[in-house]
This record gives sequence, structure tokens and C-alpha cells, in this order.
Amino acid sequence: MGAKGGLDMKMSMDTIVTSKDGDFITTESKIKWINMNMLQGGMAISYDSSMKEKDLDQPGKMMKQQFDPMMKSIIIAKMNTEGEISETKVEPSKHAMDQLTKQIKGVKYPNKEVTVGASWSDESSQQGMNVKTIYTVSKIEKGTVL
Repeated sequence: MGAKGGLDMKMSMDTIVTSKDGDFITTESKIKWINMNMLQGGMAISYDSSMKEKDLDQPGKMMKQQFDPMMKSIIIAKMNTEGEISETKVEPSKHAMDQLTKQIKGVKYPNKEVTVGASWSDESSQQGMNVKTIYTVSKIEKGTVL
């Protein structure tokens, strides 16, 4: 009988709108923090990007080497006003980030006005994994939803 495995990963990204051209919006996103807990082959691996390297265990330090380049990358996305992405680019290009952006299908924006604290979610299946993404409005500043 094989060992059980699983992955719980949380990621926070900052996104800004850099331009609007007709019905299309261009955004730039950067990963702010990553928290990951994984069980693979009976071994538990945890990583939290907010921890200092000296406070990470050996598997966490290995994960840091993988995630650090991703956290330095900027994801540029072109989407319509409904949030459907038509094009993505990563600068500087990193293999892991290129894989991540291939899986991104865009944010499904609600079709109603939102207020602070409003949440909505999207579920999909990607490469054999069930992915649930939860979006929450943290603040609204000068008409901009954050």
C-alpha cells in the first residue's frame, strides 16, 4: 500500500492595474507570502515565507530555495473586464512561475458591487489537483478594491 500525500498551500499576492485599453486591463502581480504544508511519502514538509531562513528546518530551507525566485518575479496579465485572462508573462522568466501562470485562468469577479469583507471563491481541477481560490476584499481606497 502506498504512502498518503497531500498539499495545503496558501499564497497572498499584491496586484495593481497598470493600464486599461478598451475592454482590456493589464495588471502586475507579485507574490507577497507563501505558506505550504505537504505530506509526501510519509514525510511532512512545511514552509512559511515570512520565517527567517535560520528558523526553518532543512526541508523548509530547500523549499525556500525553490520559492524565493518565484517571489521575486512579476506576473503581467492581460484580461477582460470580467477577469478572464487572455495573456500572461513572467519577468524575469522562471520555469516554476511559467508553469504556475499556465494554470491561471483568471479571477472570476462578482457581477455585483462589493464591500470590505466581501468574499467569493472559485474551484477548479488542475493537473489532478482540486484547487479552491478564495478572494476577500480587504479594503476599498478611493474607489479601488484592495
